Amino acid sequence: MTRTSDTRTLRARSSLSLLLLGSLLACSGATQPTEPDEDDSAGGSGGTESPSGSGGKVTQGGQGGTTTHDPGPGTGGTQTPTQKPDAAAPSSTPDAADPGTLPDADVPATDGPPVVVDPPPGGGTVSTGPFNCTLVIGIASTKQWFDAGFEKLVDNAQWEVVGIHSGFIQGWADPKGAYWNQAPSSACAMNPKNPDRVIMEALWLHWEDATVEQWVPQLVAVVNNIKAKFPAIKRIELSTFPRAPGDKPCPVSMPFKSWIRPEQDQAEEKVAAMFPDLVVAGPKFKVASCADYGGNPPHFSGGGATATAKMIADYYNKLGK
Repeated sequence: MTRTSDTRTLRARSSLSLLLLGSLLACSGATQPTEPDEDDSAGGSGGTESPSGSGGKVTQGGQGGTTTHDPGPGTGGTQTPTQKPDAAAPSSTPDAADPGTLPDADVPATDGPPVVVDPPPGGGTVSTGPFNCTLVIGIASTKQWFDAGFEKLVDNAQWEVVGIHSGFIQGWADPKGAYWNQAPSSACAMNPKNPDRVIMEALWLHWEDATVEQWVPQLVAVVNNIKAKFPAIKRIELSTFPRAPGDKPCPVSMPFKSWIRPEQDQAEEKVAAMFPDLVVAGPKFKVASCADYGGNPPHFSGGGATATAKMIADYYNKLGK
C-alpha cells in the first residue's frame, strides 16, 4: 500500500515537472529573436546594427553608404534618417591643377593664316622710313626664316641678316662680343656696315626665366651698342622669335622653347619708352600651327620656315618699307 502510494506520488511529480518544463519552453520560444534575412538589411550586405540606448544613434552600414538615425535626446524622439555620402566615392569636382589637353603638334592650333599682333602705338617720333638697309640680328631660327624665301618677297637689296646659333642677348649686350664681328649674310647694296634700321629677335641666356628688371639692362645695352656701332641708325625694333599660337607652349619635348614669357614683352615696351625717338617694340609674330616648328622650336620645318618668311614679308611690305 505504501509502495503504490509512493509510485503515484512520483508520477504526479513527474507530470507536474513535464508541464512546467513545457511552459518554460513555450515562453522561451515566444521571445526567441529571428535572424534577419540578408535582403532585409537597410544598409545592404555587410551592414551592422549598433544600438546606443536611450537618446543614442543607431547606425546601419553597408555597401550603399552609411545611414544614421538620430532619435534626438531621450526616448521617444523623432527619428530622421540622414543619408551620408560614401567617403570612398570619387569627387566630381575637376582637378584644379589639371592644365587640360594641349593641342596635337600635327594639328594646326589656330585656323587661317599666321597671326600678327601689332605692338602698342608709341607716343614717340621714331622714324618710319624709308630705309636704305635693314639689319636683322638674332638666333639660328632668325636666319632660317630669312633664308626661306623672305628676300624674294621684299627688296633684297635693302635687307641683310646675322643669325647666330644660341645668340643669347647677353652676347649682343657685350660691346666687345664676338657677335658684332659677324659679317651679315646677303649684305645690303647700300651701307651694309652702317644700317639705318635694326630688327632684333632677342633670346635670354639658356632659355632661363628672367624678370622685367633683368631684361631691361640687357636690352638697354644692346640699344647703346647699336647706336655706337651704326651712326646712321634711325630705328631699332626689339622683337622676339615667332611665337607659338595662342601664346601657349606647344606639346613638344621642350615646350618652353616655343613661347614668349610676358616679362620679355613688357621689358621691350619699357625700353622703347626710354628711347621714344629711336626704339619701338616690334610686332608679335605667331606661327599658324605648332607643326610649323617641326617638333623642335624655335626652329622651323621646311614649310613652317616658308610660311613664316611670307608672314613677316607681308607685314613689312604692307608698311611700304
